Amino acid sequence: MTTLAPGYRAAPVRALAQAALMDRICVRPPYFALRDPRLENGLFVAEAAAELPQGLTLGPMRPGDLSRHGAIAGLCALALRQPDDARRYYLATEATFTGHPNPAPYGSELRFAAEVAELGKRGAKARVTADARGARVLALEVSYTVLSASLFGRLHAPRRRPVVRGAFAPLPPQAVSWQGNT
Repeated sequence: MTTLAPGYRAAPVRALAQAALMDRICVRPPYFALRDPRLENGLFVAEAAAELPQGLTLGPMRPGDLSRHGAIAGLCALALRQPDDARRYYLATEATFTGHPNPAPYGSELRFAAEVAELGKRGAKARVTADARGARVLALEVSYTVLSASLFGRLHAPRRRPVVRGAFAPLPPQAVSWQGNT
């Protein structure tokens, strides 16, 4: 287990305001789909469930979505350990994914728990687990390049486009279907 930022006293469970968390990270809904974010004994913890049709997937969630939610849980743990509230961009550069067979049906709720393995000014690493019905589904270790908001803005200024808010509503689950072989 890693130590917490100076001055932080661990409480058994501390709910996190999603708006405050969003101020620190670079991920937004619908890509950010973790629910009930909180700190539990120094770990970032949240829940998620499958959002797409099952297709041929065995287990509670598609591996790509396991990776997405896991990487986001990891960067949340990192953001909460930073010494200030500034927004940073956590670019995943390497990951080790270990999947575990789990008898939970597709769509079961998963509990993601993330801890900081390393935290530096320009690089970081997080370890994440996901469990369904008390049994492991995923162990993930993700390395990130960490960029300040100002550096990220300078690097990507030539590609910047205006953001159109509210133009695209998320598709309801029944609007997505799967047909044929992949």
